[in-house]
Amino acid sequence: MTDNDVYSMQLVSGMAWYSFETPVNIESTIVYGAPGSTIEFYDADKKLITSYMPTLNNQIENLPSPVKNVTSVVLKHTEGNFREWNVFGKSVEPPVAAPLNLKATGGDKKVTLTWNSVNNATSYNVKRSTTAGGPYVTVGSVTGSTYTYTDTNVVNGTTYYYVVTAVAAAGESAPSNEASATPKAGDVVVPPVEESGDSAILVITLNNGTAKEYDLSMNEVNAFIAWYEGRAAGKGPVMFAIDKHENNKGPFKNRKDYILYDKIITFEVNAYDNGKGGNGETTPPVNPEDPSNY
Repeated sequence: MTDNDVYSMQLVSGMAWYSFETPVNIESTIVYGAPGSTIEFYDADKKLITSYMPTLNNQIENLPSPVKNVTSVVLKHTEGNFREWNVFGKSVEPPVAAPLNLKATGGDKKVTLTWNSVNNATSYNVKRSTTAGGPYVTVGSVTGSTYTYTDTNVVNGTTYYYVVTAVAAAGESAPSNEASATPKAGDVVVPPVEESGDSAILVITLNNGTAKEYDLSMNEVNAFIAWYEGRAAGKGPVMFAIDKHENNKGPFKNRKDYILYDKIITFEVNAYDNGKGGNGETTPPVNPEDPSNY
């Protein structure tokens, strides 16, 4: 190639060539000299991609279409001398590497993904399928500095398959390895109640810091525990009604507290014996599946 300055011209005849350090895409060219030139474009394997015969002298002319991934250009001149020649285009961005080490972890109504970072990535696309191997649908995107994603648009008990692609100036990468996970409700382990008494003080701590205390029969306590375990598994009503019995009844026939499952942080059972039996004197057995009890 020459310096595009006709005043520093150097007469050349026969053939000239130039090799680029990295592949480029050539879009236009210029040749200043006698007619009869041919420009050849070669790839990294030194295979001829295409050739072009300029029709203009000392003027930039666009090629019919860009010639991609060129590593060498050769100007062949059969008639007379040429003074200047050049080609114009853009360097080729290296292909984007695919993310590695994608991992998926299932939770309660969510799947959390992590992966390794990719150099020069500007963003990542998260793709999902309910079938191993796809086809995948893009469910989210994150910035190039984020290497984790939590998918909350999932259903417990369904297995989801994921891949992640990196996006950079050169385009979108190939997909990562596939990772799968099945979201499910967390396992709740409730220690067995030592039924050393027929009644208990149930203390429920709510997420606002309030502690609610109830004097109940052991049957009612066991019904509460059964309801709580059921909700932890995604079954049963979202609230539980606790009869306050003779506590602060006042002029009312009965009073109940309705406790929401997702408001409970923890609860405590303190059993004792009131001499009335496991159900108390007047409390019938409670069926946690019977809505009429709530």
